[in-house]
Amino acid sequence: MTTAAMSRPATFAAVVSRIVSEGEDARLLRLELPEGAAFAWRPGQFVSVSLPGSDLAPKHYSIANPPQDPGAVEILFERRGPLAEALFRLQGGETVEVSAPVGKWTYRDEDRRAALVSGGTGVTPLRAIIRYALEKG
Repeated sequence: MTTAAMSRPATFAAVVSRIVSEGEDARLLRLELPEGAAFAWRPGQFVSVSLPGSDLAPKHYSIANPPQDPGAVEILFERRGPLAEALFRLQGGETVEVSAPVGKWTYRDEDRRAALVSGGTGVTPLRAIIRYALEKG
């Protein structure tokens, strides 16, 4: 096995359970993870999303919900690019492939003060960080 293959995160089949329109060209998808999936994340991390059986290149999306909601991940994305266009057409009950979370730009519990600035769907990791911090107190 190559080093690259060993360092790739595990992938999971996730089911689209909710679709929320966040404007004309933006959507939030809630992706239910398989029961018992070893899937833990920190606010600010991201996942790679792909469509099973598709030639479309996977794309990275920040996780929009805090880890206190471990049975599902939410991704917020704009209708930009081939994969995003395909994700826009998904219906509830359809399956996508989701990688285990990665990324080091995260909120730490000892962080008590933060200045969070973003634009567009760049707000996605901040959304998870804010919700996490508010729920943790």
